[in-house]
Amino acid sequence: MKLHSRINGKDDSALIILPGLLGSSANWQSIAKRMGRRRTVYTLDMRNHGQSPWSDSMTYPAMAIDVAEFIATLDHRDICLLGHSMGGKVAMRLAFNTPQLIDSLIIADIAPVSYEHDFDDLITAMIELDVSSITRRSDADVALAASVSSPAIRAFLLHNLSFDTEQGSYTWRPNLNVLLNVMPEITGFSLSGTDEFSKPSLFIHGANSDYVTPASRKLISQRFQGASLDKLENAGHWLHAEQPAAFIEHCEAFLSHDY
Repeated sequence: MKLHSRINGKDDSALIILPGLLGSSANWQSIAKRMGRRRTVYTLDMRNHGQSPWSDSMTYPAMAIDVAEFIATLDHRDICLLGHSMGGKVAMRLAFNTPQLIDSLIIADIAPVSYEHDFDDLITAMIELDVSSITRRSDADVALAASVSSPAIRAFLLHNLSFDTEQGSYTWRPNLNVLLNVMPEITGFSLSGTDEFSKPSLFIHGANSDYVTPASRKLISQRFQGASLDKLENAGHWLHAEQPAAFIEHCEAFLSHDY
């Protein structure tokens, strides 16, 4: 599957960003532009997201192959893979399966474990919103407020709303029905006895997030030899959006080998 990508910067070293569930390359452009001052930054749309193709399958091995196929088209002396949430799980699966493709790894607010929470309510709210009757994005925000009370979460979801000039109406970019069906795949994560990654890695989590627990930090240390584990203060799960300057600072320090 050929994933859609956005490119910032130009250098022999590269950073590849994998967004999380319902995220896209567009959400990461401010960070990609700033980090592109020192390297080439590729920001991908995962399958069933953004401008990438749709598929009925959303397993982590399949998504890792998507990214591996993208990496195979590149020619860089040093490649770091940065993944947030679902994108972080994809990055970890690729690191376990094909470690020779990358030189380092940054994982943002996720661990190689299964989670009990899901995004069913948010995706259902998006599906039930009659976007064909929406004439302004602000109307969509008002309509979505009946199901999603948080303005910040609504703004995040509405990044996925696109105006189709051919149909003359708004439409959702993600394949919402498939995402709802495969939620157990997305919240889950399977480890084998041989899953390990020995190259440099940084795991950074939000201090206000519950996605990375003490137990999962222990598991990270076991599976990722020599991993650096860092905490970003005053940030939750969407740490890169809540504290972008601090997030970039931590990533740049790791990429500069200052950890």
